[in-house]
Amino acid sequence: MELYLDGYLDWELRAPWEFQRALQKGRMASFFGRITGHPNHLKAFDRVKTELNLVTRMFKGRDEIPLKQIVGSVDKYELFTRSLMPVSARLKDRWITIYNLAEGPRGFPPIDVYRVGEGYFILDGHHRASVSRFLGNQLIEANVIEWIVLPT
Repeated sequence: MELYLDGYLDWELRAPWEFQRALQKGRMASFFGRITGHPNHLKAFDRVKTELNLVTRMFKGRDEIPLKQIVGSVDKYELFTRSLMPVSARLKDRWITIYNLAEGPRGFPPIDVYRVGEGYFILDGHHRASVSRFLGNQLIEANVIEWIVLPT
């Protein structure tokens, strides 16, 4: 069986196992974050938008961004850790679908992000970013919308 899993179609068979590994990493990171008092979930964009008085934005175009600079999410900040690992089993089906796209011949489209300073907040593409990070990629293609920080 091991020889077969090293072949061409191994990614389809491996996807559920890989999700379980990613989920375990995410849950462990969340657990240790709670114990140490340092939350390990993504930042909520709405909170940052209010704190920094973000009022205007502009489309910057498509770019490759570092996955490690993704610090938050517009709406799924509680479902992924800062390292973009899932923390909920309900993400399984979509995560596996994206994993199969990433490992297959087609790949997947860019994610959509807001840029605030040097950090990025995922607008669309949480699962794509999660799978990409899990697979060890350093960069991901993204459509970037930059929020301008106005002085207070």
